[in-house]
Amino acid sequence: MHIIFDMKKYFLLTLAFIVTSAFANNLYAHPHIFMSQQIAAQSDKNGLAALNVIWTFDRYFSQQIIMDFDANHDNKFDTKETANVKKNIFDNLKQYHYFADIKIDGTPFEVKFVKDFSCAIKGDRVIFTFTIPCHVRATAHNKNIDIFFMDPTYYTSILFADSVPLTTPKNDAFIWHSSVDENLTMYYFQKARIEFKRKAK
Repeated sequence: MHIIFDMKKYFLLTLAFIVTSAFANNLYAHPHIFMSQQIAAQSDKNGLAALNVIWTFDRYFSQQIIMDFDANHDNKFDTKETANVKKNIFDNLKQYHYFADIKIDGTPFEVKFVKDFSCAIKGDRVIFTFTIPCHVRATAHNKNIDIFFMDPTYYTSILFADSVPLTTPKNDAFIWHSSVDENLTMYYFQKARIEFKRKAK
């Protein structure tokens, strides 16, 4: 992937994360950036507390991020470099709810903010991690959390990782079930569901 430098230096980087102008309409045919994701549900005493998200980018896009943001070329992101990645790439997602489409018992849950962003280099891949606070109180009946992440420009494919795609807490107070849709009719996104309820006393 080639980056246009100077005033357009981060155009392609940003394009992967923003709904942009009419140019994006020409990108619907197929994705240009691929990332796998892993999600871990986090609980508290009341039920679901948050979703911890890991995004692993394909090696080509990863190398471009490393070239542009690993300023001292030590193959890791220090505090300043991480802040630059967050400012120039990740923060652009806020107005688009971080690509997250979450429904709680069929009702949309709007992701207004996330926390604990970090980025790292592992081998030839760049990895983003962050947490979506999402508090859902458990009841005696199943609470259903439907999750998928999608780039509306179709520039980025976001699918669950083959290994450990979705995990639920080890919490004796609740019964948890999780599933990932293996029937891929689209290669842009993949749906998952978390179900949980309070254990009978």
